[in-house]
Amino acid sequence: MKYIIVGLGNFGGHLAARLTAYGHEVIGVDSSEDKVDAVKDKITHAVVMDATDAQAVKNLPCKDADVVIIAIG
Repeated sequence: MKYIIVGLGNFGGHLAARLTAYGHEVIGVDSSEDKVDAVKDKITHAVVMDATDAQAVKNLPCKDADVVIIAIG
């Protein structure tokens, strides 16, 4: 399955790494470069992006994803 996870903090980062370990394709998104750097080697794709910017979100492949998870606290 293909997942997009917005928010790579404790919950989102752990979930993204776990889903990737299970063989799923995961795109992780966060506005913090540090959080993206922490998981970039553990998930399929990691992107620094402000998820509150509607124009930036339009560039995500949401139609190709099976699940989108918003993990922003």
